[in-house]
Amino acid sequence: MRILIGMSGGVDSSLAAALAKEAGHDVMGVTMELTRKEQLDLPGFIDHGSFEEAQDAQLVAENIGIKFERWNMSEVYKEQVVMHFIQEYARGSTPNPCVACNQNVKFAALVAKARSLGFDKICTGHYARVIDGELHRAVDLKKDQSYFVASMPPEVVKYCYFPLGEYASKVDVREEAKKRGFATHNKKDSSDICFLEKKTKKAFLQASLGDSYGGNIVDLDGNVLGKHTGFWNFTVGQRQGLDLKRPAKDGRARFVVSTNPKTREVVVGPKEALLCNVVELDDIRVFDTTLLDKPTPNSTKIIELRGQIRAHGDAVLGVLELQNNSGKFTVSGKNAFEAVARGQSFVGYDVHSNSRVLLKATIQN
Repeated sequence: MRILIGMSGGVDSSLAAALAKEAGHDVMGVTMELTRKEQLDLPGFIDHGSFEEAQDAQLVAENIGIKFERWNMSEVYKEQVVMHFIQEYARGSTPNPCVACNQNVKFAALVAKARSLGFDKICTGHYARVIDGELHRAVDLKKDQSYFVASMPPEVVKYCYFPLGEYASKVDVREEAKKRGFATHNKKDSSDICFLEKKTKKAFLQASLGDSYGGNIVDLDGNVLGKHTGFWNFTVGQRQGLDLKRPAKDGRARFVVSTNPKTREVVVGPKEALLCNVVELDDIRVFDTTLLDKPTPNSTKIIELRGQIRAHGDAVLGVLELQNNSGKFTVSGKNAFEAVARGQSFVGYDVHSNSRVLLKATIQN
């Protein structure tokens, strides 16, 4: 089998490449050049898929004896990830660039290019599994990345190979990489926003969006408590950075409850105002199409599943009312979720196993 593996220069993709080769496959590694600093003259914007990253990946490729190439995918990344990131903040959402990247670049665009070149599958170092053509959680639940991987178009799952999904821990992965002599075995995991330097998000968005998004900070009753220079700088659940001059009457801390792009208001309230048991969803992508087979009145499907609203949060048992590509996920009782943020991903898992991915959606609360 011909397998194309995306190699970031880190320990995970290094071991994934070795495992694919050792399994007897015809493997080629590729490092994707995702950003070029000259593309956007904005604070904090950096090269992603840099020469150093590609060099680390190439050394591993030479070590295990596979072909290696470097592909420029910076234009699709810029449009589908970086510009999407800016646009979503401008509309009052809290985007996750890793989700957008997996959806439109690492899987959709990469699979399309790989298939056009005659590859049977693509492989990455993600912690997830494909079992009988269906997407599942990784064995190591602490490292499980199925929440992110579920952003891929459902039809490309069958072209994916995730060998690290079977490992019990990241310690084991590093040890296996060390045994093979990979210099990447102790390389730190990537974090934060990969196309920005650390702690530069505010400056990046300020330069991108300017001062036209400023407005009032108000309480739940609409009383003006202060001013802000951009609602994009606030997300649901945030407590720091409000700089309010008027303390709450009861002296309790206040949190961002919502932002309103139309009025440019940032609404704050007590912590209990962040709690809810209903999540509004849109852009629903169904992985298990049998969910759509059962006829129901008014074309509304009632689906029991476990819903997860954060990458490493708990998957909560509830019921989804699905109509076309939107829906409402409800958990019985109160206060099942805290600080639900518009623009983040919702992933639904099978009730019984809490492993098989049923669907992915975008939160609209």
